[in-house]
Amino acid sequence: MSNIFTDKQTGNFSSINFIITITVAIQTVVFLMPQIGNYLVAYGGLSPEAVIFDKEVWRLISYAFLHDPRSFFHIVFNMLILWMFGKEIEYVWGYRRFFEFYLFSALFAGAFSLLAVFFNFPVNIIGASGALMALLVVYAYYFPDRQLLFFFVIPMKVRTAVIIYAVISIFGTARSAGNVSHITHLGGIVAGFIWIKIEDKFDLAIRGISAFFNNISTKRNRYKIENEQTGKRCRAEEVDRILDKINDYGIQSLSPQERKILQEASADYRKKGF
Repeated sequence: MSNIFTDKQTGNFSSINFIITITVAIQTVVFLMPQIGNYLVAYGGLSPEAVIFDKEVWRLISYAFLHDPRSFFHIVFNMLILWMFGKEIEYVWGYRRFFEFYLFSALFAGAFSLLAVFFNFPVNIIGASGALMALLVVYAYYFPDRQLLFFFVIPMKVRTAVIIYAVISIFGTARSAGNVSHITHLGGIVAGFIWIKIEDKFDLAIRGISAFFNNISTKRNRYKIENEQTGKRCRAEEVDRILDKINDYGIQSLSPQERKILQEASADYRKKGF
C-alpha cells in the first residue's frame, strides 16, 4: 500500500497517487461489475434534482470519483491530466494542501452545477473534469508560460488554453449542448480562481479546526486520566481502611459492600501480577 501511495521522487505520501488509485479502483468495479457500476453511477452521479429536492448531498463529491462506464478513454484522459499537471503543484504545496484543493474544487464545481436546474435539462454528471479545470487554472497561475498541446494537437501557453476552456464552458452552458457538462467545467474554473485567493486562509482555517478538536481531545484524555487516578487513589484509601478494620475487628466485621470492594481489589492485583 505504501508503494502505491508514495511518490517515487520524494518518497513521501502522494495525494495524487491516492486519488488516482481510488478512482481507478472504483472505475474497475464499474467496468467489471455492470450491475454494481450502474448502481454507483445512478446513486453517486451528480443529479441536481436529487441533491436539491431529495437532499442526497453526498453526490456533490462522489460524482468526481466516477467516470463513464461505456468509455475507457474518459477516465484515462482525466487521470492523465491529473498526473501531468497535478504533480508539480503537489510538489509546490505538499500532499495535504493538494488534497484539500482537490476536494474543494470537486465540491465547488458540483455545487455550481446545481444551477443546471435553471436550464431545464436533466443531467447526471460524472467525472473529475470540474476539479481538473480548477487544477489547470492553478497551474496557469504558477506556470503561465508553460506550453501544452491543446486537445493534444495545438501548441499554446497554459494561460491561453485556460481562457479558451473558459469561453467554451460559458457558451456550452448557455446552449446546454452535447454530452459534456460545461456548467461543471465552468464551476471548476471559478473554483480555481477562488482557491488562488483563499488558499492560505483556507489552510489556516483547516489547521485551526484540527487544532481545536485536538485540543478538545487532549482535554478529554487529561480529564479521563485525572479521574482514573483520583478513582484509584480513593479506592486504595478505601482498601487500606478495610484492611485496618480487619486488623482491629476481624474479617467477620466487614459489610457485604466492603467484602465486594476487597474481592475486586484482590482480583485487580492478581491481573497486574502482584
